[in-house]
Amino acid sequence: MKKHLLLLTTAVLFSVASAFAQGGTTGPLTWEINSGTLTISGTGAMPNYGYWDNQAPWYDYRESITSIVIESGVLTIGNYAFAGCSAFTSTNIPDGILFIGENAFSSCSNLVLITLPNSVTTIGDAIFAGCSNLTLVTLPSGITSTGNYTFQSCTSLTSITLPISITTIGDGAFSDCGSLASITIPSNVTTIGESAFSGCSSLASITIPNGVTTIGNNVFRGSYNLTSINVESGNVNYSSENGVLFNKDKTTLICCPQGKTGSYTIPNGVTTIEISALYGCRFTSITIPNSVTTIEQSAFSGCYNLTSIAIPSSVISIGERVFIDCNNLTSINVESANANYSSENGVLFNKDKTMLIFCLQGKTGSYTIPSSVITIENEAFYYCRNLTSVTIPNSVATIGQYAFSGCESLASITISNSVTTIGQYAFSSCYNLTSITIPNSITTIENFTFSGCYTLTSIIIPNGVTTTGYGAFSWCKALVSITFPSSVTSIGDFYFYEGCSLTSITNLNPIPVNLDYYYFYGVDRSACTLKVPTSAVSTYKNAEVWKEFNIVGGGFLVNPKPGNNEHGYATGNELYPANATATVTATAYTDYKFVNWTKNGEIVSTNNPYSFTVTEDVELVANFEKGVGIENIEIAAVKIYPNPTTGELILNLIQDKNGELKIKSVEVFDIYGRALLSFVSLMSPKTTIDISHLSTGVYFLRIRTEQGEVVRKVVKE
Repeated sequence: MKKHLLLLTTAVLFSVASAFAQGGTTGPLTWEINSGTLTISGTGAMPNYGYWDNQAPWYDYRESITSIVIESGVLTIGNYAFAGCSAFTSTNIPDGILFIGENAFSSCSNLVLITLPNSVTTIGDAIFAGCSNLTLVTLPSGITSTGNYTFQSCTSLTSITLPISITTIGDGAFSDCGSLASITIPSNVTTIGESAFSGCSSLASITIPNGVTTIGNNVFRGSYNLTSINVESGNVNYSSENGVLFNKDKTTLICCPQGKTGSYTIPNGVTTIEISALYGCRFTSITIPNSVTTIEQSAFSGCYNLTSIAIPSSVISIGERVFIDCNNLTSINVESANANYSSENGVLFNKDKTMLIFCLQGKTGSYTIPSSVITIENEAFYYCRNLTSVTIPNSVATIGQYAFSGCESLASITISNSVTTIGQYAFSSCYNLTSITIPNSITTIENFTFSGCYTLTSIIIPNGVTTTGYGAFSWCKALVSITFPSSVTSIGDFYFYEGCSLTSITNLNPIPVNLDYYYFYGVDRSACTLKVPTSAVSTYKNAEVWKEFNIVGGGFLVNPKPGNNEHGYATGNELYPANATATVTATAYTDYKFVNWTKNGEIVSTNNPYSFTVTEDVELVANFEKGVGIENIEIAAVKIYPNPTTGELILNLIQDKNGELKIKSVEVFDIYGRALLSFVSLMSPKTTIDISHLSTGVYFLRIRTEQGEVVRKVVKE
């Protein structure tokens, strides 16, 4: 009995010891955690670790480590060695340590003070990043660089003394140090990296010493209480005037402190306004002189007190995001003599208005883009929160990245078939966008194009699309149905992501696209119906990821496609029950005309649109050839106006080479080839068609006469 009691007691003691003591080896060193103290001992260099892979062996215990002891003999501290050890407040780094790796103490949120010995010659990037309680740190006297992002988000750091040996202040070295009220830049510093002091909201003034030869972009961005940047008079590269930073000869305005208020006149002689030069400035007015030729990207972004701006005739280059987040800006006026830019109703264009560059974020109600515009530039309508509708003309070919991102009041938008490119995030965070028509001219839906469109309930992807990007419909919480055409061969991962209400998917491709598990993350697959061609049901039931849906056969597949994507496109890709009537429509691009439909290489019809009875899966090819887009009737003989229209269309057929034309019937189809309206026995050569009840968008009219027929495109505004 005593023997058993002894064994039990030993087991319990061993279990208790195991709960409080862990250890092992790492490279040539040993480590042990005992009662919350991590001790590293031995002789040699500590290995480098990773954040995701190859983590430090004590990583799983990091939140319970209350103190760290590094004994003499340890030569280096590896990358990510103590990252996330949030409980310890201070540690002793012994003399003899030569190198401290990147992120070595990052996110040690309770670390208050630390001294690095003078034996340290090199420190890695971000070694103290995220140490939000760090208030006192002593850097070794021999290092030449702070490293990049070394003190990023050290929000309790109020001051620091940099050793005289420092020659480089790295990118983001003190970014988001919100309590940093003062800092002296050593005289040997030659380089100040990008965003080095960005977000230092307590910094009121700073002096740039004589030796500085390079200052990166966005150095003081977000330091909104900074009122003065002073450059020592002996500096041969930089200068300051009234606390504003310039290059030496004052031809480039580099940075105006955000704490300045009132009005500001940029000195005459300045030719370039640098990237983010006046970011966040509180000026109510800014005067740009005629000497300025270049305004770099984001130059005036965040100037929320600015109400108007005049761009002189001298300006030849304006970067992206120049007036982003200037929420009170109500007027952009370009001098009429400017050879490169123009403005109209507060909207910035290039000179001939083929590029829409920027729309004021305060613009309200509806806006019609001029018919001259070919390109809607990146972020052109970015966060125009009060814009309720935008009319995009047929002239537009390109919609840039983030073009309508954040247009929270935009309820619907129609994109014409002239558009061939829609950039990433183009309609992201359009919270009230309930419907959108994607044109057949689009072949790729880019990454996150419609992400965050919370009220979008359904979407039909047109038959020309082959690829849908990463996260294209992520966070579309109200989306209940989506249709993939036969043409889609690649679906980006995390396609729907979180919060989706998707209950119905129609996939017209008889061959399942290969998916990873996360591709429909957030979708309850067992409760979501997947409708596929009946002939493909068994294939989908054996395909990874797809097999987890509630798969049903939707009927026979009708798959129209163009013989050449550069000549035109075809619509009508749908599933039909047996013996139903299907209608397919071919639309020719400029300089081409429809010829016929073929099946397996055999001509089946010259009608367009073409209707037939469905008895099997069928693939039809729309063939085009060089010529005008009209069949049987001379194009000059058919007049349709007004086009675009808000309601009524007037059809006027005049005499062609075959004699007087009279209308027998008119049918109206949408871009998917679905018949919407039909008018018969009209006979008169001139008639009126009412489409006022149709949604805004692109439609096709098939006009039949005794001599032949023609298909014409119309736009309902």
